[in-house]
Amino acid sequence: LEAFAVTAGTAETLHVLLEHNAKLSQEYRLEGSSVDAAQSELRGMRDQEIAQQRWLAGKRADLQRAEATAEAEARAAAADENAEELEGEALRIDLDELEEASNAHDEALTA
Repeated sequence: LEAFAVTAGTAETLHVLLEHNAKLSQEYRLEGSSVDAAQSELRGMRDQEIAQQRWLAGKRADLQRAEATAEAEARAAAADENAEELEGEALRIDLDELEEASNAHDEALTA
């Protein structure tokens, strides 16, 4: 009879331990799913950060190209302006020379 009571107690303890083990296993699976979800979210965030960094690098390159183009256009405009000033100066010199020649011609005709 005592052996039966000890066996019954051991069976009930075993049953309680098995239930506890099943609960722990379920909690472990749930936590594992949470960890998997968090890791997946982290991978998504990393992918998004990489995409943003690539986008930003592209925008920086666009800005550098635009600045280089603007600088080149400014240099070309300055060169054109200098050329126009030189051409204008040459025309003024030619005009002055023509006026002097005309004046000299007029003086020669009137003399």
